[in-house]
Amino acid sequence: MLIFSFNLSAQIELEKVEIKDEYSWRTHSQEKLNEYYFNLNPISNSSFKYHFRFDKEGQLIDLFSDNGNTFKGRIINHIYEYKQVKGEYGKESIINNYVFEQKEIDDSLSSEIGKYLIEKKVYTIPTDSLIPNWNFFWLHCGAITLESKIDSQTFLSSFICHWNQEDSIKHIFQIKEANEKINEILELEKSYSVFKVKLERGKTYSSDGYMLQYFLTEKQQKRRNRGEPKREYLKSISDTITNHLENRINSLISNPNTLDCFDEYYIIFSKRGKFKKLKFNTKFRERFFDKEYQKCRRIIKRAMKEIKIDFVNPKYEFVRKISFYKDEINVYDPTIY
Repeated sequence: MLIFSFNLSAQIELEKVEIKDEYSWRTHSQEKLNEYYFNLNPISNSSFKYHFRFDKEGQLIDLFSDNGNTFKGRIINHIYEYKQVKGEYGKESIINNYVFEQKEIDDSLSSEIGKYLIEKKVYTIPTDSLIPNWNFFWLHCGAITLESKIDSQTFLSSFICHWNQEDSIKHIFQIKEANEKINEILELEKSYSVFKVKLERGKTYSSDGYMLQYFLTEKQQKRRNRGEPKREYLKSISDTITNHLENRINSLISNPNTLDCFDEYYIIFSKRGKFKKLKFNTKFRERFFDKEYQKCRRIIKRAMKEIKIDFVNPKYEFVRKISFYKDEINVYDPTIY
C-alpha cells in the first residue's frame, strides 16, 4: 500500500455517509451499494426508457432519457475517508466514511454521451468474463462498469483493467473508445481534481481502497515547504545511495534464501553516512522470544556496521527499508519527497 501526501488550498463541506461492514462488496452487489450509499434506484426499476450508469474509480455517471435523444444526467464524485485506530503494530488506518458530491451534468453533454452509447451499442458488449483471452492477472488495476436499460431490457458489463489488455482482445477497441469518449466529454479528471480540493484536510483518503493519500493541513504544508530544500537534496542522491546499499548488503549477507527474515527492516543512517539504528515492524513479544527474528537482527546489524556512505555527503539523516525475497535482499527508499 502506498501512502503519500496531498496539498490542498481550500475545503468545502460535502456529503458524508458512514461505511458499514454489513454493506460492502463482500456482501452486496455494486447496484445495491449505490442504492444504499448514494440513494440511486436500481436501473432495473428505472422509469426511464433509456438509462445508463457508468461506474469507474471514484466516479459514477448517471444518464437517463425518455426518448433516447435528450438526456439528463449527474455525476457523483466519491472517495473513502479513513480514521486511525490502534492496531497490532501501532496506529493504522481503516475505512470510515464515503465522502461525495453530486453534480448535474449539462443536458447537451449528457445527450452527446447517451446518443453515442446507443449508436455504438456499447451496452451490448459482453462482460469481461465472457470475452475470450481476457487477462485477469493484474492487481489493483481498477475496473469500469456499465449498467444499461433499453426499453424493458437491462444489461450489465464490467471490465477489469481494460487498458492493459492486448489489442487483439475482442471488443477492446470499443471499450477503450467508449471510456475515453466519456472521460473527454465530461472532463472527468478535472472534475475529480476539483472535488478533492474540497476535502477536509488532516485526514487520509483513498479512491480505490489501496493507495492512500494524506491531505496536509495548512500548518503541516508550511512545515513541509520549509523542508523542501532538504528533500530535494536527498532525492538527488537517493538512487545512488539505494543502489550502493543493495549491492553492499547482498555481498555481505550470503544465502539470504536460507534465512527466515520475513519482516521489513528500516535502517537509519546519520548525516555523516554512518549506520545509526535498526527498526522493525515486528511485534514487541517477538523481539525477545522469536529466535529467527533475533538471528536476522544480528545478521543485519553486523552487515550494517561494515557499511559507510562516504562517497557522497548525505548532509541529513536518511532511512532505507530492506526486505528479504528469495535469493536476494531488496533496498527501498520510503521517503515521501
